[in-house]
Amino acid sequence: MPALGHCQRKTRFFSPWTNGQAERFNRTLKEATMQRFAYERWEQACEHVEQYLIACNMSRKLRGLGRKTPMEKALEWFRKDAKRFKVDPRHLRTGL
Repeated sequence: MPALGHCQRKTRFFSPWTNGQAERFNRTLKEATMQRFAYERWEQACEHVEQYLIACNMSRKLRGLGRKTPMEKALEWFRKDAKRFKVDPRHLRTGL
């Protein structure tokens, strides 16, 4: 289990809709990081990808989440039923 206590939920395999979503996000991630910057070391690339993912989770509003960011939706779920969470997501917010 990952450090933050997330569990993996799998979708039906060979599902065109979910495969398309995953492929589109992979393309967006690659365009924003690997194709735009030259990295001297693999660790730099990994760190930049991680920073990009954090920025997406904090600021990118998604239609599938009701025009909320993933972090806003996680906090909403936490307020409704905190027992579902192994880690309190409130400390993961950026800023003051």
